[in-house]
Amino acid sequence: MRKKRLLIATVSLGIGGAEKSLVNLLNLLDYSLYDVDLLMFKRWGELMVQIPQNVNIISVPEIEILYGAKPAEKVPVGKLICLKAIRWIGTAAALISEREFDRQRSYRWDRFYSKVVPKLSVKYDCAISFSGGETYWYLADNADAKRLITFFHNDFSNIDIDTAYHLRYLQKADYIDTVSESCAKSLRKIFPSLKDRVHAVYNPTCVELIQSMSKETVSDGFSKDTDVLKIVSIGRLEKQKGFDIAAEAAAIARKKFHLKFEWIVIGDGSEKQSIEKTVEGEQISDVFRLIGKKINPYPYLKQADLFLQPSRYEGKSVAIDEARVFDLPVLATNYSSVKDTVNDEVDGLIVPLNPDGVAEGILRLIREADLLARITRGASSLNVSKLEDISSFITQL
Repeated sequence: MRKKRLLIATVSLGIGGAEKSLVNLLNLLDYSLYDVDLLMFKRWGELMVQIPQNVNIISVPEIEILYGAKPAEKVPVGKLICLKAIRWIGTAAALISEREFDRQRSYRWDRFYSKVVPKLSVKYDCAISFSGGETYWYLADNADAKRLITFFHNDFSNIDIDTAYHLRYLQKADYIDTVSESCAKSLRKIFPSLKDRVHAVYNPTCVELIQSMSKETVSDGFSKDTDVLKIVSIGRLEKQKGFDIAAEAAAIARKKFHLKFEWIVIGDGSEKQSIEKTVEGEQISDVFRLIGKKINPYPYLKQADLFLQPSRYEGKSVAIDEARVFDLPVLATNYSSVKDTVNDEVDGLIVPLNPDGVAEGILRLIREADLLARITRGASSLNVSKLEDISSFITQL
């Protein structure tokens, strides 16, 4: 039987939930059935080392220049200068014309970038945009593929988008995939004419790879103290992820409730300085530690007692799925799609989306030993092999 030829497009492979999901997918595909080309707008990222050797990384120099990356292929000087000028002018015009980030992206793509990017010459059985936005718009306009799939990794109801512009492109897709039933419901509401094309396709998790990486020794992990609750959180230090809420909750848990815990936060982002200021002002650096981005966060998960997700909104948290590999119960804020991942008081605890709610959740888990034991048993009973099931995705190819 002839192998199917797939094209997967993404922005880059820096550390993030969608990027980890893509790496997991690439490690779970059966390469006796598929030839896979990977197109990266920026050939960069800590997770590139986890790309399987079977994957062929392709280059579109025009795109790499437009997105500020060094092109993998040599480009004539005149063309290079022209593309850089388009990038600067397009970005400036978008910033002046639109206030919201998503609208800036569509403005810049429509009026500038789309005019100068080339079509792809190879024919594919399926072209897949894994990170949406420009990666999908590029494939929709320029890929010669029998099927076209795009992924959404967030709840669109929480983002200010140019609905008409997205609809124009989404009409070209055969499948519009998103990572949870809640996100699928949101998309069907925003784009009712496309509701039959919307599908929930859960983020895959490569359990074997994660377990193997967790054996690495780390020097900045938890203490040996057995009398404290060991908490870990993973995510970008951005407003969406709620780590400002987490820092304030840690201060309440320490000062008001006098609880014994260690909380490690793995990640980096634009909110880092603000969170560090809270940590310093509240004098909680001994119990709440920001340790930066980690290519391998799994040894910390292996050492922890609890995973804590303080998000304001999510699609479906890749970090929670990874915590499940280590049988960790989850304390999560009550964001819109949380119940797609956490069963309250069964394998986790859902708390109000504010510092007091998070602190009181930690208080309950420390003071109510039977509750912590029960949700830990619930987490341990979950079948993590289901996290590797990519059949719902494979049927679309």
